[in-house]
Amino acid sequence: MMTDLKKDELREGENKMNSYRWMEVGRETIKVYLYVPHSFSGMIIDILTPFYEIVLDRQPAKGFWKLILASETLEEHERDLTIINVDMSNFHEPNRKFHVNSAGRTIYFEEPQEMLWKVQIAIRLVRDITRNEYLQLDMYYFHSAMVEYLDKGICIMGGKKSGKTSTVLTLLSSGVAGFISNDDLSIRIEDGRVIGYGWPRSIAVRNDTLEAIETMRNIRIGREELNHPNNKIPVREDSTFFYPKQLASIFKGRMKKKHKVDYVIFTQFMNEGKPRITELKDAAALELLSANYEHNINKYFKEFQIFFDQPDQKELEIVLKHIVKQAKCYELHQNFNMLDESRRLIDEVILNG
Repeated sequence: MMTDLKKDELREGENKMNSYRWMEVGRETIKVYLYVPHSFSGMIIDILTPFYEIVLDRQPAKGFWKLILASETLEEHERDLTIINVDMSNFHEPNRKFHVNSAGRTIYFEEPQEMLWKVQIAIRLVRDITRNEYLQLDMYYFHSAMVEYLDKGICIMGGKKSGKTSTVLTLLSSGVAGFISNDDLSIRIEDGRVIGYGWPRSIAVRNDTLEAIETMRNIRIGREELNHPNNKIPVREDSTFFYPKQLASIFKGRMKKKHKVDYVIFTQFMNEGKPRITELKDAAALELLSANYEHNINKYFKEFQIFFDQPDQKELEIVLKHIVKQAKCYELHQNFNMLDESRRLIDEVILNG
């Protein structure tokens, strides 16, 4: 029979799992505080590290943004809050409803109700808030992925469907690459060096891409085993959604939050032919860097943009020239059916220095 003491311990454990706690999420001098269920804190830590430092059960410090995932707390606070509704029907995701106290830098979550989606939205908001704060600290944003490969920091730049994710997966499949970022990279000049910063952005991988990479064909990946809520959306069954650590763990790879930029590779697919890689002249590299600069980092955060200063990044041209001076720039034309050959070309470029 279960003793009264044991019953009390079980009840205490259940109450703790259903209760909420504060999490301090920090990157350098920027912090965001989350009020989340105990039962989801482990998942959040897993997604946000190593990009952020996490401190559990620390009360919010003044002046930083707070995200409250407990919708019932709305009744405890003043009613004169700004209501923000976000229609996500075009993305096949649940609509959002937030209540914002801009003076107190607090965002209360009302919709959606499902906690898995609230966690996913909170992670996006943490990233977007931090990125906006970094705008004040001379950070520049690019449509780029980044990996550490053969001890070098490699940026992989290009527009949609240019092969960035395919190239990242191909390099990760080598077993010697470190994941930094996918399609969401920021660059800052620090003591004359070009440093690329990674972010905890989800990665959508087309299932045919998983099949195209030889080392992934024998890896069984069940969408139902991954905790990203987009894997539950039927219209997205042609892709599998990963959080960065999940993807890196498939290859037993490491994670890094930032790295010096040594190479910039601009990718694009071609319909046929053997992959080829070409070193770029400075003028061509500058043109492609400019084309991949992200002028608007708030296209998925536009409802909250009013709460942040948007500085004019006047030093952009200087930063682009510094990148070209410090990093070797190449253009990679690749064939979707010959991705391993693309990796061989990148190996050759790096080993020949």
